[in-house]
Amino acid sequence: MQDYAGERPVVCSAKMSLSPARGGACPNGSPIGCSEVPMEDMKALAIGALSATDIQEQYEHIRQLGKGTYGKVDLVAHRTEGTKLALKFVNKDKTKLRSFLREYSLTSDLGCSPFIIKVLDVLFETEDAYVYGQEYAPAGDLFDIIPPQVGLPEEVAKRCIRQLGLALDFMHGRGLVHRDVKPENVLLFDGECRRVALADLGMARRRAAGRGA
Repeated sequence: MQDYAGERPVVCSAKMSLSPARGGACPNGSPIGCSEVPMEDMKALAIGALSATDIQEQYEHIRQLGKGTYGKVDLVAHRTEGTKLALKFVNKDKTKLRSFLREYSLTSDLGCSPFIIKVLDVLFETEDAYVYGQEYAPAGDLFDIIPPQVGLPEEVAKRCIRQLGLALDFMHGRGLVHRDVKPENVLLFDGECRRVALADLGMARRRAAGRGA
């Protein structure tokens, strides 16, 4: 497995069976989301409706990855392609459509960074939730692997912090602050933190002009 902790990759996208959502253009010409100014005009996004039956026909439900006040995240597999992905369900009674689409579009435009979770071209609504798909992080989140009263081994902690620093630097360079960095929002692709990705940009905001990071 590639270790991302010791270098700053310049590749802007990863090959996936379900394509990453497309945002602006990367500096190297890649069409996968990496615009200098993240898209916040939701007029460009269209959201369709799926029934529970439609979802079952398209995706095989594997298990629930998490659940909270605002919704849940399910691990599913696309029935045709077999690709595993995470479906994030946000309850309609807890958020407005504009806020949901803003989170999706910002995450899409920042997906050029390997240290920020990638959203996929999966975007729809059900009767009671707004839903989008994102890449699946098989090792869970950082909170799950921190032993209580012990903490992470030093080398693992260093790898994690180094990548989170790159993720935040990437956001700050585009005038954005995350505002909700916590272990539950750091997703892991292996238990040793060789690749981690910052997730949940629902509280991200533009940095006020003239203020530092």
